[in-house]
Amino acid sequence: MNILVSSAGRRNELLSCFRKAGKRLGVEVTVFATDMNPKMSPACHAADAAFAVPHCTAPEFDTAMKTLCVEKKIALLIPTIDTELAYFSANKNWYETHGVRLNISGPETIQLARDKFAFHNFLSANHFPTPRTGSAAECAAGGAKETASAPPLPVIFKPKDGSRSLGIFRANTAAEVDAILQNPPPDFAQKHIWQELWRGREFTINFFVGRDGHCRCAVPHERIEVRDGEVSKAATRRLPALEKTVREMAQTLPNAFGALCAQAIVRDDGSFALFELNARFGGGYPLADNAGAPFAQWLIEDALGLPSTINDNWAENRCMLRFDDAVFCEIPPRPER
Repeated sequence: MNILVSSAGRRNELLSCFRKAGKRLGVEVTVFATDMNPKMSPACHAADAAFAVPHCTAPEFDTAMKTLCVEKKIALLIPTIDTELAYFSANKNWYETHGVRLNISGPETIQLARDKFAFHNFLSANHFPTPRTGSAAECAAGGAKETASAPPLPVIFKPKDGSRSLGIFRANTAAEVDAILQNPPPDFAQKHIWQELWRGREFTINFFVGRDGHCRCAVPHERIEVRDGEVSKAATRRLPALEKTVREMAQTLPNAFGALCAQAIVRDDGSFALFELNARFGGGYPLADNAGAPFAQWLIEDALGLPSTINDNWAENRCMLRFDDAVFCEIPPRPER
């Protein structure tokens, strides 16, 4: 079967997970990759073949991806970056009509993943634990004074659609809040939210939703060390209450499917709060795969109509320690100015 990983970037481990899954199933897997500049993508060098495509928001992206999927007889397509999810969700019917299964959820869930304020409201409306949250616009109008719009302290300000921990501001006192509000970044009031800052251990929970809408597997891993917004040291942990809540939340998401992940803070007393959703493979997914939750295999089974082996029998305290590696290649010289 032919698999396409879109916006492959540095996701070499993800490609490896699909290859290993194919071997376990006795399926000959060919893994293709796309990127805007495949020569500068390590994962594209690791793929069986790689192709350049326009930016996912460009009008030409649609034709490029559809043509590639037809010509290469792609059976399974794996989007990997947030900005392309809305396109693939909106065009899911075309792809599946042409024999391409996607790891993609419905548009409503994609929107919840792209807007942290919307996800907070979804969690609150469905009675799932989440930190107190408000809009930066209200806060900017009222400042840090004791008003209905004043955030609790300590507080964190972050972009509604942010990633990689960029654009984040923390404040422990009212004076620090006012300092942020007096010198905000561009479009702060429109793009940022405030959120009650919970202190505790940070977790990512990789979870898998089947075609029937049921979530049978949720794998929390503790984010022991993070670099550039992506986990570099992590360990799987069994937290039954958190796992149960995430499975229930997953089954409440509109038309969710496949591999997704959420983030949570767990306090020392065992209480926890959910605060972020990614409607795609998370960067730390290879740890869940190694621990015995092979989402890649379950997607191949789904695409080929094989009996599903989805289960929740993954290993606790499995640790991932990432390190730097390199790809060496030839590239053309830069043109002289």
